[in-house]
Amino acid sequence: MTDTSYLFFDIECANNFGGTGKICSFGYVLCNRDFSVIETDDLLMNPDAPFDWYLFKKGSRCHLAYSKEEYIKNPKFPQYYQKISSLLGAEDRLVFGFGCKGDLKTIGAECRRYGFPEIEYACYDIRIVLEKFYGMQGGLGAFVERLGIDTGGMEFHDSRADAIFTMKVTENLTRDSGLPLAELLKPFQPSRRGGPQSTSRITKHSVDGTGRHTYNGRRGGLMSEFITRRNELLATKVIKGLESRNMSGYYAANKEAALKKALELIPEGSTVTMGGGMSVHEIGLTDALKKGNYKFIDRDAYEDKRAAMLMAYDADVYLASVNAMTEDGVLVNIDGNSNRVSAIAQGPKKVVFIVGMNKVCSDVDGAMKRARNVAAPINAQRFGLSTPCCKTGACMNCKSPDTICCQFLITRFSHHKDRIHVILVNDSLGF
Repeated sequence: MTDTSYLFFDIECANNFGGTGKICSFGYVLCNRDFSVIETDDLLMNPDAPFDWYLFKKGSRCHLAYSKEEYIKNPKFPQYYQKISSLLGAEDRLVFGFGCKGDLKTIGAECRRYGFPEIEYACYDIRIVLEKFYGMQGGLGAFVERLGIDTGGMEFHDSRADAIFTMKVTENLTRDSGLPLAELLKPFQPSRRGGPQSTSRITKHSVDGTGRHTYNGRRGGLMSEFITRRNELLATKVIKGLESRNMSGYYAANKEAALKKALELIPEGSTVTMGGGMSVHEIGLTDALKKGNYKFIDRDAYEDKRAAMLMAYDADVYLASVNAMTEDGVLVNIDGNSNRVSAIAQGPKKVVFIVGMNKVCSDVDGAMKRARNVAAPINAQRFGLSTPCCKTGACMNCKSPDTICCQFLITRFSHHKDRIHVILVNDSLGF
């Protein structure tokens, strides 16, 4: 094994909507075999996509190191492609990440998003090596603390800092084991990207990490004509079910059509607020409301979150998605703080749901299972909570202090006609 230089890297993303990250920073440290730093930098970039609001929420356990404006003012991924390609793909170089399976997938997805060839390289996940040697599991912070590494005032979730921390825990590993890094790596196989031996490459006929088919990097491209036809037929059934329950339903062929329909349902001058629905962000509705002639209550702009939540009950329009719904029009939602489910049930004059067809289930039992075993674990992870489902990926029916499954709302009928409107979107949205 030739190892004239080591590259440690980490990325941060603006969002992971649709199961695919949009990179906003690529941090790295390049060093020699003695772990002497040759070069280090944090390549900030405009993600060309919305930011997940939670990354800038005060007190969030998962946050970005810079402001939105700092990222947006920088070039986009295409301007960094050659640099990143030369860093990852250089000859006689070993590449490392920490818990990097998702990072590798995201870099490949970004290459495809902008029409570039996927970068060809091999990468070791040093987390696997560390866990095997030290007999413990944990995140990067846990290993930094366990090994007594001085952070030097650097913060986690700064991609350059995380790359440096990854280098430092690896250096400690070689010192504690008394073995050269190349020797330590012999029992482990790297993930290969871009070439014919790629171990997790998304190809013309494959399924990506979210379970959705891909074709040439475009989600839903494989058999898209048949998937769209299926969604159209199913949406017709769902809309009839909604109408039988005194609710209104609409079908949008894509995100753009969904945005247009949503704005048709929201008169200019309306007071509008929302819960934490990612689907609303994904179709561009929040941006449109902020730029338009609307009184948009952005709860993240308020220091007093409770006051902002209470404003929802007197709003003209409340925006949300569902955790799941049934083919015959029953809506299923789970909530922790319960501001979202309470506003759906009573208060705002109109409620507009943005729902990807991925959330439609056959019956209430299936919808509840999806809400508890798909939506809840993902949201708990996104919020950085400490619940059993964050570790297992499935509902454990817990009573953890961090549980977000506090209130269950099943909406099977609306007493008030024209209050609840559901826009079904021919896409996979939210969680």
